[in-house]
Amino acid sequence: MSERPGFEIPALVEFPPDTKAMVISALKLVLRRMHEAGLLAREISYGDLLGTPQALYDVIRLYKEHREIARDIAVDARGEPVGHDRAELVCGITLAQVERLLVFTCAKRVFAAAGHAWQGAVRPGTLVPDEVKRILAFDWQLPLLELYRDSMTVEHFRVLGDAVLTLRTPDSVITVASLNPVDLARLKATVDSDLGLLFASETTAPGAPPAAEEAPAAAEDPVPAAAATTFSSGTADGRIEGEIVDEPAMPGPMAAEPESAPASGMPAEPAATPEPAAPPEPGAAPDPVAEPQAFTATPEAPVPAAADPLEDLRPSIREPLLSGFRASFGDDSERILGDPGFVAEILPGVVAQARRHAESDERGIEEWALREWFQLKPRILLWMRVRTGR
Repeated sequence: MSERPGFEIPALVEFPPDTKAMVISALKLVLRRMHEAGLLAREISYGDLLGTPQALYDVIRLYKEHREIARDIAVDARGEPVGHDRAELVCGITLAQVERLLVFTCAKRVFAAAGHAWQGAVRPGTLVPDEVKRILAFDWQLPLLELYRDSMTVEHFRVLGDAVLTLRTPDSVITVASLNPVDLARLKATVDSDLGLLFASETTAPGAPPAAEEAPAAAEDPVPAAAATTFSSGTADGRIEGEIVDEPAMPGPMAAEPESAPASGMPAEPAATPEPAAPPEPGAAPDPVAEPQAFTATPEAPVPAAADPLEDLRPSIREPLLSGFRASFGDDSERILGDPGFVAEILPGVVAQARRHAESDERGIEEWALREWFQLKPRILLWMRVRTGR
């Protein structure tokens, strides 16, 4: 596995029973302090967290925004607050490893709740196949767990490998899941840049690093370059870690709880929901990258024959555009290309964009065409289904 900047997955470790008990006790204590500080609704309890992705996500993000609330809990062997998430705690593990275990535990419960059976799993009945487990580590993945479960197969994860970590929006996960693994492998092999850039949108998963950059480390949270191991799917001796369960608290080197005090500041206000795009003016050319309402289809609507916009393209543009289309749509390619509605209403807009792109970067037209068709595929298929019933 290659190492992706901003996505260093901490090594899996086997948490001894006393360490798990300490983690549970510390988590309950932090929750209580969040309640007392007015940072978290009192209705959210420990029992809600491990099976509720959004609640667990909210708690982890609140902790990262208000680390002072646990300065006396997240300490190293000297009793000093740890400076970053990969620094070793007094109990011998790191906060990054705790976060990974919490995300994995939540995933097991989310997958089990739906009685989910992973298509393509080597071991049938496995709640979290190794191909899925090895990429579960970050709080921003919690809102995506149900999409992983309901949309993707083990083969998708197997083909993507660490590239799945560049898919940071619900739309990007849905788009990739709509591809069969053969087409997905072809796309991944063709495109040199991060796969996630092909499906980038304005809204990323909360807390995820920016699509085109390395996740910046906070000034007070430097991460040593060699502090993490990437994509370990088990412990050093081959064991697979277990989930966190609520066990009786056991004695351990936990600092005594001092009197709680309200933490300063409140969570950032959620980003405003963008206004919906205005519908196209009557008679305006269709925009193939606009929101789905730009693709409007009337079932069995007759469409007059239109000139094929591909005919006027020079081969250096036409051939990559057709190649990318066939790579994306596979067996449906000829059916769609032969549809007069597609030729008249959608294809002209894509051809116009291809011309504009070629003016500035004709050498990159092949990669551009692949990206464009893979992005448009779900909407075009839906448009065709409404229009033709198949």
